[in-house]
Amino acid sequence: MICIQCSHTIQEFLSTCPNCGRPAEAVPGARASRPRPLPVRWHPFLDASRWTERDRITGIASAALLISLFLPWFGVTFLGITVTADGLESHGYFRIVLVLCLVILGYLGLRISPIRSVLPAPRTHERMLLLVTSVNFAIVVIGFIATPGGAGWGPLISHEYGSFVGGIAALAAVVPLGMTVFDVTALWPGR
Repeated sequence: MICIQCSHTIQEFLSTCPNCGRPAEAVPGARASRPRPLPVRWHPFLDASRWTERDRITGIASAALLISLFLPWFGVTFLGITVTADGLESHGYFRIVLVLCLVILGYLGLRISPIRSVLPAPRTHERMLLLVTSVNFAIVVIGFIATPGGAGWGPLISHEYGSFVGGIAALAAVVPLGMTVFDVTALWPGR
């Protein structure tokens, strides 16, 4: 509404004008203009709407996998004392996963930047992401199965929560891309 006395815009839930205090009355035929919300963007050149749903899932899962490398993966409990090792301490080859996660996140960042036109086509993009996330998944599975310290320590070593978070994140990153590239929906014609 617009105030009859001072022409100030009054919110619909108010009973008086906040500017002059006059009881709110609508001016016949007058409409208050509402400001349009601005589009949400991180940066003038970055547009997150360019990501597909699979890109978002892969990005979030890769970030979770990256974080899980710094969480406890393995632990040894002896005489009530637990000593843990994170993913990077337990297996040196997890540095490959660290680098690949950073590459995935950087690449997805480029996908929403203005230089998107020089990046590969969507089908090639999905295949590249599938290849990199598959390598991550394979390394994480190997690291989950292989306990550090050799076979003699096997019964004493337990898996900690970081290994489960890493395994789930690696699986979550690869599955949506695999379903798209291999067109799993073709297996169910009724869908």
